[in-house]
Amino acid sequence: MKKLLAFAICLTMVASLFTATAAAATAAGGSVGQAVQQTIAASPTSSAVLVDGRKVAFDSYNINGSNYFKLRDIAYIINGTAKQFSVDWDNAANAITLASGKPYVAVGGEMDSKGTGAKVPKPTNSKILLDGNETKLSAYKIDGNNYFKLRDIGAAFDFGVTWDRERNTIVIDTSKGYTPENPVVTITMENGKQIVIELYPDKAPNTVNNFISLVKSGFYDGLKFHRVVPDFVIQGGSPNGDGRGGPGYSIKGEFRSNGFKGNDLSHQPGVISMARSESYDSAGSQFFICAGRSAAGLDGDYAAFGMVTSGMDEVYAISKLNTNDGPPSTPQIMKTVTVNTFGAEYPEPVKVGD
Repeated sequence: MKKLLAFAICLTMVASLFTATAAAATAAGGSVGQAVQQTIAASPTSSAVLVDGRKVAFDSYNINGSNYFKLRDIAYIINGTAKQFSVDWDNAANAITLASGKPYVAVGGEMDSKGTGAKVPKPTNSKILLDGNETKLSAYKIDGNNYFKLRDIGAAFDFGVTWDRERNTIVIDTSKGYTPENPVVTITMENGKQIVIELYPDKAPNTVNNFISLVKSGFYDGLKFHRVVPDFVIQGGSPNGDGRGGPGYSIKGEFRSNGFKGNDLSHQPGVISMARSESYDSAGSQFFICAGRSAAGLDGDYAAFGMVTSGMDEVYAISKLNTNDGPPSTPQIMKTVTVNTFGAEYPEPVKVGD
């Protein structure tokens, strides 16, 4: 079964593939104010939160896919750790002042009960001074309180912020340093629908570097999903639009059967992976997104490197535009493909032969 499934992915690829196949950046100068759309909304965060292994109930909101917490709540909870910080208000300067390593002094109201219902946030206009220097942090005011992007706080004070998808849990770890959040790719289809994909550099680093490089170059803009298999995959990235061609080079396959250890990402619905020919090191630009559980038979033989976080309804819809295995009944064009690396730098990929 696994070989048949693997062969199905390879079928439209050819040997010429070898030659032709979240801002969570560290705070820097600026102000906290940001333009905001009138339609922006803040919804109470549904995820659990662990701080150094202890479950904590925060009053927090999700805004544009990112979680925002009260600055004083975070300072209160991590007080006494190596990553503690103080929070004060400078009325004369209209500035929130933060000092790394200093103990937090409670003012009352910390860890108030969690809010309910959607809110309309407004951008915070106050300046932020971090250790005496003006800095930029994403923040909004809700019901008179300032809520800051959690990853911005983590970057500013160098504590770990990670996401446990299986447990739907945000993990704050003051024993670790901050690492930028994973890059996010947005595929905007010609019909306006979007497929948003989180990439996993920890699973397939060179594959992610390659995909980011191609996205940044505009390689995928205007290309189409040229092959669909109902309840299995949708495949795109062919510059010729027919399963042939690529970027003019190939990369090494980062999967188990090719001797690469560490990529245990299973081909579940929503996972993005690199297509290739029979050669393990022939992937270039063509990729597929899993649209059914049968794709799990590809595990260990293809370089999975990310997961759809939004837009699976569009993936499923595209996958059903052919009842067999072939082009969709109507062209499915990727109008634009963009990437947000959240300030992190990703190198150019290592190519076969380098």
